[in-house]
Amino acid sequence: MSKKSATPAAGKAVLATGIDATISGEKRRCEIHRSDLRFFEAANGPALRIMNAIRSLEWDVELIRAIIEFASLPRPSDDNIDLYRMSHMTTRSMRRQATEWIDEAFVKNGPVRYVALALGILGAALVGLPQEDATFDDEALDG
Repeated sequence: MSKKSATPAAGKAVLATGIDATISGEKRRCEIHRSDLRFFEAANGPALRIMNAIRSLEWDVELIRAIIEFASLPRPSDDNIDLYRMSHMTTRSMRRQATEWIDEAFVKNGPVRYVALALGILGAALVGLPQEDATFDDEALDG
């Protein structure tokens, strides 16, 4: 099994499980592993509900930021959700500092530019994405 996809069944396309993003010229892997969805959902709510809310234009900047932040930070090494939730709550300022680049990109380009990235991250985590749809470049949108 590769970092980006699982071995497909005969005749089925390989689906990406994350997004290869270029944000402010920096390459970043944004991925919520399916087994880590429970950690994301413990902190943010059900991923499918969030995805549907975003698609219905019911989102705010903090929600988009939370999705990108979770998907770009290292995976939790502890399988205990209680410890992860405690860590998630007590180290918010450390997480925020490690992901300052998100705020900088939002200021530079506006947060609405990253809604597509957030939707892609959730879509890849929930059902997978065709490989050709698993990239994002915030500068290519100026086109």
